[in-house]
Amino acid sequence: MSTTDDVMPDELAAKVSAALDSSDVDSPQIVSSDPKGLFYTPSMMLNTLNTNLSKTGGSCNLKRKLADGSLIDSTQAERDAQDCSAKMRQSAEQIVNLTADEKVMWAEDRRNHGNNSFKAGKFQAAMDVYMTCLCGMASATAAPDVIRKSDEKIALPALLNMAACAFQLGNYNKAVQICTQAYGLESGVGAASSKLRLRRGKAYMKRGDLDDAIQDFRAAMGLAGGASASPDEEVCAQVRREMQKVMGLREKAKENRAGVKKAMEVAMEKSAAKDGESFYEGEKRGAAATKKKTKSGYSSEKTVLTQAPVGVAGEKKKKGLKGVLDVLIVLLVVVLVMVHFMGGGLRINGREL
Repeated sequence: MSTTDDVMPDELAAKVSAALDSSDVDSPQIVSSDPKGLFYTPSMMLNTLNTNLSKTGGSCNLKRKLADGSLIDSTQAERDAQDCSAKMRQSAEQIVNLTADEKVMWAEDRRNHGNNSFKAGKFQAAMDVYMTCLCGMASATAAPDVIRKSDEKIALPALLNMAACAFQLGNYNKAVQICTQAYGLESGVGAASSKLRLRRGKAYMKRGDLDDAIQDFRAAMGLAGGASASPDEEVCAQVRREMQKVMGLREKAKENRAGVKKAMEVAMEKSAAKDGESFYEGEKRGAAATKKKTKSGYSSEKTVLTQAPVGVAGEKKKKGLKGVLDVLIVLLVVVLVMVHFMGGGLRINGREL
């Protein structure tokens, strides 16, 4: 991604300095959507500057420097990407010296902050927090038991929560992708998770992939022990509700397909009937034209064939020519036979052939 620079001309910098040094302005107020102070992002810095500059009538914005040196306003997507990068970098710095167990505790604390944002309906903010939890994952070179614990306590919960956020934001493709990523965790804890299959099945259903949804729901029921003596009742109850929904949708889809098929058949029948009626009417008009006589006693010959469909007229013409040709062939055969039995050659204009 192109580099985004914080551009502050000298005149604006002077206003900032004056605003911060003036006696009627308090210390810079940090304007943040993160009340717990987990991160400090470029957007938060920008909000802080604009809040304090508002008293002097000034403002600032993030600019992106192009290859030719010119500057354009950064887009919201670029600012979001910068904020996310800052959050991940700051999270990595916080855990660099933590032990494996301390990383688990750190990730659980972060996840609780994300849960609060989720409950408040701030799904994108929650998703960002859940994503930073992944910084605490064990490295691929760690011992298998450390990797399994890390996947179980950090990666899987974070990814499932991220998928829930994507689902709430209406990004069902992203929800499926995140669940599939969790399914592929090296330790296998994702593949054994009934909640993962339930969550991905719901995303599949919203996306319209009903067969994939049914497959995931059935897998979720099996993993939740639906047929065992001690099933996970909460998951099983959710699966039953979602299965009922998806089966209803599939039945409705079948009805819609049957309705479309029937409509097409009716349309084709109507079209065929209309074509037949046009042909019949053309024949009637043609017959009436041949019967109509002029005062001289001759037929008016009003191009009867053109009143019928072009295809029909052409077909009649072909049949007439074929009949004439057949008659000529028969006559030729008769002549040749007569010549043969008469013992003489065929003479035309005094010339024997």
